[in-house]
Amino acid sequence: MTEIPVGVGLRIAALNQELQRDPWNVDLLIELGELYADAGRDPQAIEVLERAHALRPPTPPTLHLLGVACLRADRLAEAVGWLEAAVQGEPDNIRLVADLGWAYREAERISEALETFDRVIRLDPCLTAGYYGRGMCYVSLDDYEEAAGALREVVRLDPSDAVARYNLGVCYVVLGDRAAALEQYREILRVDRNHARLQLMQIGG
Repeated sequence: MTEIPVGVGLRIAALNQELQRDPWNVDLLIELGELYADAGRDPQAIEVLERAHALRPPTPPTLHLLGVACLRADRLAEAVGWLEAAVQGEPDNIRLVADLGWAYREAERISEALETFDRVIRLDPCLTAGYYGRGMCYVSLDDYEEAAGALREVVRLDPSDAVARYNLGVCYVVLGDRAAALEQYREILRVDRNHARLQLMQIGG
C-alpha cells in the first residue's frame, strides 16, 4: 500500500475532525471519500461514500467513485451496480462507460463487457479504450485472433502504447507467429524497455 502524501493525510485528518462535529455533512463525506479513493484506500472510500449515499442521492461522479473503489476492492457485484447507475445518469460519459465495461469483464460477464466496449467505440471511434477493452475480453475467451485484431487497432491509433503492444505480442506468441511477436518487441523497445523485456521472455528469445 502506497503512503498517503503528507498534505492529503492532513486534509483527511481535518475532514474526520469536522465530521465528528457534523456527521451528516454530505459534502464533507464526499470530499473525504474522494481523498481516500485517490490515495488507494478503497475500503475507507467505500464506507464514507456509502454513508453519503444514504443521506443524499448521489451524482454520477460519486457513483463512479464508488464503483471504481469496489472494483479495485474486488467487490465486483457492487462495482457493476454502482457503475450501471452512474452510466444511467451520464450515458455518453466515455470514462464511465469504459469502467463499466471493465467491471463486467472482471465479473466474467464477457458478452456484456463486449457490448459496453462497442458502445465506447461508437461514442468515440478514435479513442483506444474501446478497442483495448474488446481485445482483453477476447483474451479472456481465449480467442486470440479476435484479440489481436482489436489490439492492432489500438496500436494503429496510438503507436506508443507499449501495454497494448505487449498484449498484442502475447497474442502472436499464442498464435504461433513468432516473427510478428518479435516485431512488437522491437517496437516496444523504442518506447518502453521494461515491457520489451517481459515480451522477450514470452517469446522465448
